[in-house]
Amino acid sequence: MGILRGVALLNKQRQDFELHIIGAEAYHADLKKYAYSLGLSDNSITFQSFIPESAVAEAMQSADIFILFSHFEGLPCVILEAMAVGLPVIATETGGISEWITPETGVLLKVGDEEGLVNAMNYVMDNRDKFAPSVIRSKIVDKCSVEVVGQAIVSVYEEVLNLNKKI
Repeated sequence: MGILRGVALLNKQRQDFELHIIGAEAYHADLKKYAYSLGLSDNSITFQSFIPESAVAEAMQSADIFILFSHFEGLPCVILEAMAVGLPVIATETGGISEWITPETGVLLKVGDEEGLVNAMNYVMDNRDKFAPSVIRSKIVDKCSVEVVGQAIVSVYEEVLNLNKKI
């Protein structure tokens, strides 16, 4: 609900954006009702039902910013997926998220900081050119590519096998 309150505040300052909420279809009716009570309209917010995994990257590529305004998270894959397509991320400082979001990749917020969310959305929209998709994507490629993860797994196996030889 905090993201909707933040977007409602942003909507009072500017109208050059759309919020797309994808998934969580069971909550759409309640979210729509709440969004409309905050003064948001179909011009500023869109609710889209579940999309297949194969369509996630395409949906993200059509966006300009990814926002995860949460109170509790570990390290959600959706943040890494957004970064993999080069999106700047606005997220709350929970779990392992702070290890990934830097000034080059997005904006990190304190949990529940709705004013900070509004400021972050304004900042990223006004400074979109400061967030190079290739830099954001490279952070994922450097740490999460098949080659990097595969080599890390091989290294663990080699270490275990070498330990067994010493016993």
